[in-house]
Amino acid sequence: MGRVDMMDRLISYYRISTQTKKWTMRVFAHFLLMATCNAWIMYIRHCKECKVPLRNRLHLMDFKLVIAESLIKAEVSKETVQERPQRKKTTNCSFACE
Repeated sequence: MGRVDMMDRLISYYRISTQTKKWTMRVFAHFLLMATCNAWIMYIRHCKECKVPLRNRLHLMDFKLVIAESLIKAEVSKETVQERPQRKKTTNCSFACE
């Protein structure tokens, strides 16, 4: 039970406040927090394995800021973006009034 408590503690430090009635947005925000906390834990483990000094490791908030900045600066190439196909207008409807 110790790992679950640690995850809840890390999530509670910098919780995303969403004031929406849609439960799906709250669940998405929670999963986003869980993913960033898990990534930070893996980052800390990697730093320990590589013997990175404590002063050079990122804190949780700084880690989240680095992720946010890299997502903001990320460019999407036009080749990967696909436009929606246009609908053809139909004039012959079977339910149209005569």
